[in-house]
Amino acid sequence: MNGRGVLNAVGALVVFVGVAMLAPLGVAVAPLIIVAALASQLSAAVADMNGAGGLIADATVRRLPARAGYAVTAAVAIAITWTANIYEIIVYASKAFVLYYGLQCSLATLIAVRRETADGLRAVLFALGALLSIVVLVFGTAAAG
Repeated sequence: MNGRGVLNAVGALVVFVGVAMLAPLGVAVAPLIIVAALASQLSAAVADMNGAGGLIADATVRRLPARAGYAVTAAVAIAITWTANIYEIIVYASKAFVLYYGLQCSLATLIAVRRETADGLRAVLFALGALLSIVVLVFGTAAAG
């Protein structure tokens, strides 16, 4: 066996021993990753709920307090969850993001055009982003379901 073959054999042995030593950790790590992902989603949901309640209160010029905004947000979320399948919900959420970024592209286009040092290429790219957003909003469908 030449030197390269010995190195390959040693490397394979090291990998095998390393995997064998860490195998018990895999059993513990997988549930921890799942718990971390669930905690992250819960944290995002709480933040979104707080933000939505505040936005509803601001949009109604405090005629509807933030607490009522939370109730409205929860009612809408429950209604969507009960009436739509998971793929439709993902489509709704994705289209909401696309709408947001499309509005950002539209605003960036306006700013790029109005600037004294107008950068035509940037304005065109921003406009293309806004156009792409419209295409996704109109033609986007659920991948499965």
